[in-house]
Amino acid sequence: MTVTDAVQVGRIAAGLDTITSFGEGGEFQRADSAPRETLGDGRITVSDWVQALRYAAGLDPLTPVGGPTGPVAVAQSHRLAALSPTGTRTLSVTSLPFVVGQTSAVSVVMAATGTENGVGLSLSYDPAALKFVSATLGSAGTGGTLLVNTNLTLSGRLGFVFALPAGSALATGAREIIRVNFATLAAVLPGGLVISNSSFQIVDPGATGAGLRFYKVIQSP
Repeated sequence: MTVTDAVQVGRIAAGLDTITSFGEGGEFQRADSAPRETLGDGRITVSDWVQALRYAAGLDPLTPVGGPTGPVAVAQSHRLAALSPTGTRTLSVTSLPFVVGQTSAVSVVMAATGTENGVGLSLSYDPAALKFVSATLGSAGTGGTLLVNTNLTLSGRLGFVFALPAGSALATGAREIIRVNFATLAAVLPGGLVISNSSFQIVDPGATGAGLRFYKVIQSP
């Protein structure tokens, strides 16, 4: 497992590349490496990217390929439990007022607990009011990697996967992880820029997503 392999897993998790090889020993089974205990879970997510980075960094011994050979559906009840908004940690979108004709920076800020290594999320917006310009790592992302899926920008949707170096974690407190620049085309109405709960994932340095249910999403006014 090399850094190049880990980057490829990240691109798959971000939806930038598509897996075409399934079955025993296929690309899907090789990429689906987290959790290590079950040799994957039938999904390619930020957890798999973080695990691949751990392999590339030599933090975990390589594990024989196994587990699901293709996508496995997640029960609706499990998804709802995992996305429960209860808890004390938050993920928020903050920005200065949008001014028509100008470019505005939007910050994705996490109230981190010191156990977050990777994040996956989608940002939805009104494409009639905002036009995506660029995205960079936030002030807390030094040394990390950000992959951006812009395939659905015409529909007002951006996908992000972010990971810090293998084995590290965000410091405790409010941390800007992603900064997104939008050109303002028209007035942005309330609710015109939101984080989608449906694809939100948090991963700790051990490539475990167990802390997901303790997060809630809030938006700036």
